[in-house]
Amino acid sequence: MRQAAAEASIREAQERDAKLAAAVAAAAAARLRETSAKEASARVRAQKVHRDAATALRRRADAEFVEKLRAKTEATKQAGIQKRREETERVARRLRRQEEELQRERAREREEARRRAREFIIAERERMERFKEEQAKRFKEELEEARSASRERLAGLEKTHAERLKMATEDELARLMRRRDAIDARRAADAAANAARAA
Repeated sequence: MRQAAAEASIREAQERDAKLAAAVAAAAAARLRETSAKEASARVRAQKVHRDAATALRRRADAEFVEKLRAKTEATKQAGIQKRREETERVARRLRRQEEELQRERAREREEARRRAREFIIAERERMERFKEEQAKRFKEELEEARSASRERLAGLEKTHAERLKMATEDELARLMRRRDAIDARRAADAAANAARAA
């Protein structure tokens, strides 16, 4: 009897243990299912978060790529603009240097033209001075020649006049001498006549 009661107690205990184990197993299964569901939900959420994060990362990477591309494009554009500006400035500097060189060349040409003009004016003045001096010298020589010719003509005229005067004087002297001889002859004749009458 006691054995049966013990066996019954054992069976009850086993049943309780089995029920408890079943309950524990059910609870564990429920917890496992709940945990699995939570884990699945967590995994889904994690996957969604991961996908969202990946999407965000891709979007951010795309945005960064677009920004980098835009920055690179802008940098390339700015570099091109800067290069064109520098090229334009180089061309402008070269043109300014060429213009300055042209201005200096024109200034040198103007200075050379002024120098040649001054030299020409000085040479012309010297030539005119020499011409005036030569003209004055020639005029003086011509005047001296004219004076010499005048003196020669005057001397010739004086000589001719002297010769004519001498000839006239000699003629007059001869006439006077002839007259004196005639007078002397008449006086001698008169004296002879008077002497003859006196005798």
